Amino acid sequence: MQVAVRHPGPQAAGGEADRLVLRPGQPPVEALRAEWTDRFGPPPPEALALLDIGALRARCVEHGITHVAAVDKRIRISPVAVPASRRMRIERLFPGAKFDVDEGELTVPLVTAATPVDAFLDVLRELFDPGE
Repeated sequence: MQVAVRHPGPQAAGGEADRLVLRPGQPPVEALRAEWTDRFGPPPPEALALLDIGALRARCVEHGITHVAAVDKRIRISPVAVPASRRMRIERLFPGAKFDVDEGELTVPLVTAATPVDAFLDVLRELFDPGE
């Protein structure tokens, strides 16, 4: 799985799915999730997956991450610049995690119980919001 993180161009067509493309001043994904639930009832699993990917994209844009991929039971995130103390925390929380400081890439084993999107969000939470 790869998730492209890009900003919309002027050609954005509109529609519900296009609202997940990040625009300045756009409400967060959770607000969109609440609106969809209010308007249409509980979203089906496919819509929830779309919202989860939107949340992942939002976090990536927020932190300047341009590449995320799940390959061979590992997830890769780049570029990331993380202080040594935070790297140690990630390596402790996610055994087998590796930072390539020169490339700015973090590789973490994919936990089998989690979806790749959940795993990415967990790692990003620990990288940028530890202790929450």
